Amino acid sequence: TLAKKLGHSLVACADMLEAKAVETRDECLLQNAKGYLTLHKMRWNEEISAHAIRTLYCQKKGHAKRIPLTKDVVTLSNHLNKASSTASEKVFAAESDVDIKQAWKTLAEVTLTQIILFNRRRSGEASKITMTDLKATNSHDPDVLKSLSDFEKKLCTKLTRIEVFGKCGRIVPILLSKQTKSSV
Repeated sequence: TLAKKLGHSLVACADMLEAKAVETRDECLLQNAKGYLTLHKMRWNEEISAHAIRTLYCQKKGHAKRIPLTKDVVTLSNHLNKASSTASEKVFAAESDVDIKQAWKTLAEVTLTQIILFNRRRSGEASKITMTDLKATNSHDPDVLKSLSDFEKKLCTKLTRIEVFGKCGRIVPILLSKQTKSSV
């Protein structure tokens, strides 16, 4: 992306030089600007952009990804489940507007965290879930259910699949457990 931005900047500079050359009727400057634009068009990808992309991939390849330990994820998940239950209870037992607002805020934050953690999604995708998305969940097609294994059928009864728009307009599936769905 840096190489792409640099390329766009150089093309913009050459375009400005070309415009200046036309204004001042400077044939030499005009030929130089046009020559650069032609050369840029022909050689940029192979000379600059390809090397920049290769360098980025090599840098990523050299670094080991650090992933959390299973026990840490389980501990976080248990904590979020307790926090969700506590916040849900506080919503229904709240005595004042201040208590209700704080309980709703906590419940919303914990629920969003659970969705992101469970689905390994970007927060932007998970935060775009609307009630319309939740209501538009389809019941499972009987023909599809026939082709699933017993384990997959059991998962279908325990999880709800909804679809939201992700980056670049792609449709992204998000799975909700029963507890998370009730929190939503």
